[in-house]
Amino acid sequence: MYWYNKKYERVGHLFQDRFRSEVVENDEHFLTVLRYIHQNPVKAGLVKKCEEYPYSSYKLYFIDSTLINKQFAFSMINEEQYKSFHGITSDDNCLDLPPDNIRVNDSKAEKIFNDLMKEADEQSFNALDKVKQEELLKKLKKLGLSIPQIVNITGLKKSKVDAAVYSKTI
Repeated sequence: MYWYNKKYERVGHLFQDRFRSEVVENDEHFLTVLRYIHQNPVKAGLVKKCEEYPYSSYKLYFIDSTLINKQFAFSMINEEQYKSFHGITSDDNCLDLPPDNIRVNDSKAEKIFNDLMKEADEQSFNALDKVKQEELLKKLKKLGLSIPQIVNITGLKKSKVDAAVYSKTI
């Protein structure tokens, strides 16, 4: 796999980042994520409407089912609004992917980190205050560094990097 990563300038194992998740912050975000999930088969060209895809939970919102909690969605909007909301073609992007899904190899990742540290005019990452560290971690992620790369470069624990990168405080 090393040769494959080097040839295609990839990082990590073949299925790295195959499954992703994000925190749903509020009711509006929940509905957007729900529409995003239900519209994926439509956007992929598998079906013309959400309800036509046989492996979707979309249809379960209109029948008696114990597989989903439809009351949660319908506490925000009614069934007609739900149908019309899902009928709107959207370009929602619910996973915080870097632009054009870029990935950076480890040597480029180190160069990016070093360049950002020069801008910070500090001796080390650990000398930065918490807010500046968080800003830098988010910037690294936006520039295409993976979480494992950020962990290796900064020496922080993965849980701290995840918390900083995916927090909405800044």
